[in-house]
Amino acid sequence: IGGSLFWDSWSWRAVGFAAFLFFVARPISVHLGLLGSKAPIRLRNLAGWFGVRGIGSLYYLMYAIQHGLPEDIALELIHLTLVVVALSILVHGVSVKPAIARFWRARKSMH
Repeated sequence: IGGSLFWDSWSWRAVGFAAFLFFVARPISVHLGLLGSKAPIRLRNLAGWFGVRGIGSLYYLMYAIQHGLPEDIALELIHLTLVVVALSILVHGVSVKPAIARFWRARKSMH
């Protein structure tokens, strides 16, 4: 992923879009998707933070490009997608160990 990024791929718009996906869109969609489940809120929060990432975004982007997405829009979406995936690798990679540790500590204290 990093080798595919250009310096001009990074913009406040791309970083803001990633933040929106990480902190708003994914958590809300996961919570809505798990509404009828009996999953505890801690598990929903964990799934909302880590959720489905990366490869799905690249697959859907390539699908759209293969089905005639105009080149200018395709280039912009490639930049956005790669920035989001790169930030996801970084942010979620750094946060995974503390988040899982906190989840297990909270779970053990309940029993």
